[in-house]
Parts: sequence; structure tokens; C-alpha cells
Amino acid sequence: MERKDRKSSLFLLFVGISLFYGGCSSVKPRIGFELTQWEVKELGGKIQTTPVHSDDSGFLTGRTITNLDGDKTWDVAPKAGLLASIGDDNLRFNIGADIRYNPLSHKDDYHEGLYDWRQQVSDTRPPSQGSFVFTQLTPDYFTYIPFVGVERKLSERLCLGFEVGFPYMQWEVRSGHDRWGRWETVQRDSWSGFGMRYTGNVLFKINENGEFFISPFYEQYNPEFAGQGAKIRGLGLFLGVGWRF
Repeated sequence: MERKDRKSSLFLLFVGISLFYGGCSSVKPRIGFELTQWEVKELGGKIQTTPVHSDDSGFLTGRTITNLDGDKTWDVAPKAGLLASIGDDNLRFNIGADIRYNPLSHKDDYHEGLYDWRQQVSDTRPPSQGSFVFTQLTPDYFTYIPFVGVERKLSERLCLGFEVGFPYMQWEVRSGHDRWGRWETVQRDSWSGFGMRYTGNVLFKINENGEFFISPFYEQYNPEFAGQGAKIRGLGLFLGVGWRF
């Protein structure tokens, strides 16, 4: 039921965007790249807890808990979108949607995304002979970002803007054993839903219709894995170009 409600909300947002396009004064496609530092503020211990491997149960005991809290990684992601505006050259109100491809989404690749890897707590053998566990957090391939915003003209060549977005994204966590380079998943859980995104835009006019822009942003999600709340944050910079028609 919850997933159906999320899909309905996303559908209504895009319907609203389409209706807005019908009465807009201009339309602007845009494309560029985002440089983002993702950080796990909190993930929860339950999904990160791995028991002793069955092959080691005769001489190892206890459970090992990895710790992704505070872990960070960088991602460079292409993004494209379309926005529609009402207003004049001095002040515009915008609505639109972007789509982003997430290179961190390669879930089947070892050590991709955000991950922690450590030796079993009761294992005193040298690391080359030891038993290890892991936890990995990765996003889905695409993020859909409907948004609203405003732009204010400061000069013939410079505009400032601000956007509030509602990114829809899926995150997946898996944890388990690292058996000498071969990962064996013990737990896996995923969450999909809306986050929040705040973007500031600095737009430089290239010509009559073209624009280059620099956009710092903050993005946040509050998912749930194995019944425990989590917090994921992204801080980054979007560089792109747009054409207004």
C-alpha cells in the first residue's frame, strides 16, 4: 500500500508539471554533471550485523557489526532535465523535473558505493588468513527529481535562482561474509521514496538563449533498513548548460 501511495504521488507531481508546461512562457532543457559527496549519517546496527560463517563456527564465536556511520564517498553523475517558466526576464517561477544516472549503482561490483569491511571480532589470525564481513550501501541506477524554483535577474549576464526538489530514489544495503574476495550476502534490504533537495543557481548568459550555470546543492534521505531508521546526505555541485525557448 505504501509503495502504491508513493507511485501515485510521483504520478501527480509529473501531471502537475505537464499542466504547468501548457501555460508557460518559456521552456528550458538543461544537461550537465553533478559532483557529490555522499555521507552515511546513520545506518543502524541490525542490518550491519553478521554472524559467524558456518565454516568457522567450530573456532569463532560472536557477531560482527560493521560501522558505515560517517562513511563518505564521491560520485560524478550525469543529469538532464526540463523546466518551464512563467514570468518575465526579471523574475521567473519555474517547475520541472530532472533525471540523474548514479554510477554508484553498480551493486554487483565489489567495493562500490559506500562500504565497510572488517575482520570477525573473535578472529585473531593474521588478516591474510582471517574471516571478514562487509556492509555495502548503493543507490539505484536512476534518481527522478521533480522541483519548483524561482529566478531573479541581476544584470544582463547574471541571474540567481533557488530550487526545492523532491528526489525519488532507491537505496539498497547488503551485508555478509567476504570469503577471500568472494562476497556471500547474508542480509539484504532496500528502501525507495522521496527525499528533499535544496539548490542554489548562479546562471551566466552565454547568448540570447543559452546559459551556463553553477549550482551547489544539498540532498537528504531518511530511509529504513531492517526496521531501523537511517540518514543519508549528499552535498555537491552541479555544472551544466541550458537553452531557453
